[in-house]
Amino acid sequence: MEIDEGHLPFLDIDIYRKTDGSLGHKVYRKPTHTNLYLHQKSHHYPANKHSVLSSLVHRATTLCDQESLAPELTFLTHVFQHNGYSHQQIQRAMKPATRTIKTEDKPISTAYLPYTQTTYGRISRMLAKYNNQERRHTAQENIQLHATDQGRTRIKNTRHIQDPL
Repeated sequence: MEIDEGHLPFLDIDIYRKTDGSLGHKVYRKPTHTNLYLHQKSHHYPANKHSVLSSLVHRATTLCDQESLAPELTFLTHVFQHNGYSHQQIQRAMKPATRTIKTEDKPISTAYLPYTQTTYGRISRMLAKYNNQERRHTAQENIQLHATDQGRTRIKNTRHIQDPL
């Protein structure tokens, strides 16, 4: 651990001496850090992409003092834009999280779907209209999508034979 020009990097925090003699703190990044995170165009579940943004914003708000918070959030905005995220996605990540009240409506059935970026959202919205709960693909259940002759999609649920329970 080196003290360089009044800065002490410790874990993820850069502790530095202010001009008035007091100590300040901000996020520390190694000089070799590339600012590459999960790209927006990657085929990952949208909640995983959002969690990358929100976790970095949470890190900034918890580790930075008031003087260094605004420059850190501006820096993160540029990093997010460089990684392909839209202005709307960045603003949603910058907002503080609010808790939602769960409704008592229980789903009629559950569909386990493999995640592909273009079809998952469409199918899950279609299932939500009929009060079906969708989940991503697991090893226990496999949903196969079969296109019928009319161009419609039907869902066939097949269970693995080696189910432990």
